[in-house]
Amino acid sequence: MEKILFVVTLGLAAFSLSNTAALLSNANSESALVTYQQHILPIFEVHCLSCHGERVSKKRQLYTYGSVKEKIDDILFRVQLDPSNRKFMPYKMRQAPLTSAQISVLQAWKDGGMVE
Repeated sequence: MEKILFVVTLGLAAFSLSNTAALLSNANSESALVTYQQHILPIFEVHCLSCHGERVSKKRQLYTYGSVKEKIDDILFRVQLDPSNRKFMPYKMRQAPLTSAQISVLQAWKDGGMVE
């Protein structure tokens, strides 16, 4: 069972990485608009919601537009920490860390006014 979960997680991470490269390319163009639904939510589905989702989170829930918008500064701070820091997210590598491209998409979303 653990092997199946690992393979599924690895596949989702690879899918997310390929989509993130395309999103980042689009986010950098002047005509592109980074939105929560189209760009941010897919990153969170792969990297965050297994711990911060509606049914599993006991602390910081990050499964809604409002909750992510409210906590974007802390999110950006924590995903860029050294993985050995106890505040680094994703916590204890339960999910793959965000790539620099994914972090750039989050930053572009914040800088663009955090459109839903």
